[in-house]
Amino acid sequence: MLDGSTVLEIFESVKHAREVHKNSLISGGDNDIDDDSPVIECPSYHEALQAAATIQRFIAEINGPFARKLGNLLATFGHETQLEVTCSCKVSLVPRPE
Repeated sequence: MLDGSTVLEIFESVKHAREVHKNSLISGGDNDIDDDSPVIECPSYHEALQAAATIQRFIAEINGPFARKLGNLLATFGHETQLEVTCSCKVSLVPRPE
């Protein structure tokens, strides 16, 4: 190696870099270890749908192509989110009384 690094040191460096990358993806890309700002949690499905509904109520009064496009996008977002939640549900069977 050019700088005298051992194979083990290189392995540990690559392993650490991969772990940092993985953690940055989990936390939304924020991997600055010197950043003292609080971590912002991802909103729940319910909160996201509430925000979309609020925006839809706001743009309902606006008549224009942008408002219509945004309304369609928010409606699609709501449908896709509900579908994702529904598909993530587990199937449970309730036994019939005999």
